Amino acid sequence: MLVDPYGNYFCQKLFKVLDFEERLTFIQKIKDSVEFIGTDQIGAHSFQNLISGLCNIQERQLMVLVIQDSFKNIINDKLGVHIVERLIICFDEGLITNLYELVLENFIEYANDATTLCVVRFTFNNTKIRKIVSFCQDENTKKRIFNILVKNYEVLVNNPYGNFSIQEGIDVKA
Repeated sequence: MLVDPYGNYFCQKLFKVLDFEERLTFIQKIKDSVEFIGTDQIGAHSFQNLISGLCNIQERQLMVLVIQDSFKNIINDKLGVHIVERLIICFDEGLITNLYELVLENFIEYANDATTLCVVRFTFNNTKIRKIVSFCQDENTKKRIFNILVKNYEVLVNNPYGNFSIQEGIDVKA
């Protein structure tokens, strides 16, 4: 129903009135459809609203677990990438560290791609104004990203998106 033009609205309204246990059940029920919902034009919007409406740590933890298996396909989709952005914006850093690890594992691919570059950029930036959490507050992570950039600079510098990633990374290192 989350991908139906009318059903998605119903699901969004329903989710707001469910009690805690029902909300967890709802999140668990969409697990097998996360990729389909997240890459659908209507579903991606509904999914973002669902993420924004998660109220407590258990709901958020479950959502990260539900998304994790489909993360690579979701982040590579022009609609799904907005779900990843919403997670970064709405969830505390500690909850999504494993998602950042997935970004670092595929860093060069994401840094060279127009769709996923925004997630790489969010990984670099920490601005309270935008309420974007930063995985880069940790010095070891900064060094790790900088080493990835240095090791792969030739691949990155020859790509307009990768070149931008290098510039962002240098700003983080500075």
